Amino acid sequence: MEHPLTSEVSETVSRLMREMQFGYLTLTVQDGRVIQLERNEKFRFPDSGNTAVRLKSMPTTNDADRLPRLKEALEDLRFGQVIVKVQGGRIVQLDRTEKRRWADLMGVGGDGI
Repeated sequence: MEHPLTSEVSETVSRLMREMQFGYLTLTVQDGRVIQLERNEKFRFPDSGNTAVRLKSMPTTNDADRLPRLKEALEDLRFGQVIVKVQGGRIVQLDRTEKRRWADLMGVGGDGI
């Protein structure tokens, strides 16, 4: 099976992470492939006591440090999402949600799960 993080997806994710300071990237996986990428970006207005200023000044890591963890989160994911949380231009959290369906429960009560 082809890895869900193809070179096209990898390049797009890398570019968006370089551009984004605060927000989320959501990769949607279907049949073991990334089929959709959503970007939810937050813009913070700096002031003297804002933590956003301190976070922005922190050194950012390069793509070589970021992508292996994302690849690991996508590994063996057939259906679901991986959400990448970015703060100060750095990945601070990965959330993986896997969807599984049981065929014997489909149609119970007139609809799916």
